[in-house]
Amino acid sequence: GIPAEAIEIVGTDISVDALTKARDGVYSPSSFREADPQLFTALLNAVPVQTNGKRAVKDAVKQVVRFRELNLVDPSARMPTGLFDVVFCRNLLIYLTDQARELVLKRLDAVLAPTGILLLGHAEGSALTNAAMEPIGRPQAFAFRRKSSVNESTPARVTPPPRPTPPFVTPVRAVPPPSGPPRPETPVPSATVPDLETIERQVDAGMARPMLGDLEMTAALNPSAKVYTLLGTAYSMLGNPVEAERAFTQAVYLEPTCYEALVQLLAIAERRGDAPGADNYRRRAAKADRGLIR
Repeated sequence: GIPAEAIEIVGTDISVDALTKARDGVYSPSSFREADPQLFTALLNAVPVQTNGKRAVKDAVKQVVRFRELNLVDPSARMPTGLFDVVFCRNLLIYLTDQARELVLKRLDAVLAPTGILLLGHAEGSALTNAAMEPIGRPQAFAFRRKSSVNESTPARVTPPPRPTPPFVTPVRAVPPPSGPPRPETPVPSATVPDLETIERQVDAGMARPMLGDLEMTAALNPSAKVYTLLGTAYSMLGNPVEAERAFTQAVYLEPTCYEALVQLLAIAERRGDAPGADNYRRRAAKADRGLIR
């Protein structure tokens, strides 16, 4: 519902090979396994590119996207110009040192519009503990916004800009100047999250659904292998294997020897028929188990 001339998207990566693949815009069906089926006709060519079901993004979509090489941890590397309404930086911060993480967050903040939203990965919410940002309050959305810039009663006005010269983008949203005295902020009540032991007892008792929101919030604000293992267990109990696998994978990211998460991933790989993956998780679980015995 938004005109193409009002949209500008820039994609960056440190890898030239990744950028080449992104420009091709060819995806397998698994990339859209949780998406609305209408996306296949709205965004993708109807005719499969290859016999294995891969599809290509339509040219109309490609035309609003620009790609460029960028190393976010290099202070001398120039960021894309303009302010962005949404910034995606998922599953990068978990691999960085504290110093590099602080640098990247400052650089992302510099290109985020006043009312913009920053989306991080499952295990990265704690990186914003000391930042002036807060979760947007949507379940399963690891999205954050500035605490002092939210004014939902006055939405920003979208103004189509001139087309930019690649590879940089220009702002696409004009922020109206303030009029009159500043409106006082409405205090947001602080959510009370049960302690992890209480959540664990409730999940073990079969009450996964009521605890899901608390687990998501805990994972966003204080991620740990135990939290994500519990989150994966809850999703498994609710019949959501995709989110369960993601949670167990995050647990292993945070603690490579997390035995329970490794065993769960082993079972998932076996059910999927992924023999090499199952063997890998089996070896890692056995090694973790020997470590527990010692």
